[in-house]
Amino acid sequence: MFRHVGVGAIGCFAGVKNSGAHVRLAIIDASRRNPYERRFRSYSHGLAPIQADENALILTSEPPGEVGDDSDGSHSPLITALAHEMNSSMRSVEEIFERTRLAVARTTQNQQASYCVNRR
Repeated sequence: MFRHVGVGAIGCFAGVKNSGAHVRLAIIDASRRNPYERRFRSYSHGLAPIQADENALILTSEPPGEVGDDSDGSHSPLITALAHEMNSSMRSVEEIFERTRLAVARTTQNQQASYCVNRR
């Protein structure tokens, strides 16, 4: 038997907000195809739309309602591109997220379209 285990984004964001953080960053790499989806449901739904509070910057592996395939590498295209952009030079977080989004589209030949929500 498989148990459904998940973490709700709303609860995570509320915890960060309640901590008093002035800037809230989130990277969500969770829009993957479920290999068992045919057993449990007719299709994958992807992430639900994320409502961001002020001073929030969120990068997701796919736009709301979309799902992506797993990569052939040890890390997802999102994490691979993000790590590269973070190590390349000193840039603003907004620029790092945007360059990451573009790199994911390029490396997946537009099969994956990372999504960024910016409420800053």
